[in-house]
Amino acid sequence: ASLQNAGIPLVSCFAALGDSVEGDMGAVCHEIAGHLARGHAVSASLAKYPTIFSSFHVHVIKVGEQTGTLEKVLC
Repeated sequence: ASLQNAGIPLVSCFAALGDSVEGDMGAVCHEIAGHLARGHAVSASLAKYPTIFSSFHVHVIKVGEQTGTLEKVLC
């Protein structure tokens, strides 16, 4: 959330996380960055990884996307 609050796009945020996290989670962050770069919604991108991101969190983010309050939801 801090990176986004600084005005950095979510694609770049996930790519930076991917660079700084080792192992499978780093790879997942890079994959999510790729989904976002191709125009997929954040919620749809996270939903591809149900063992990492719960349906509750995906739905909260989806509501944020739909209501224009994603920034607030991510904080």
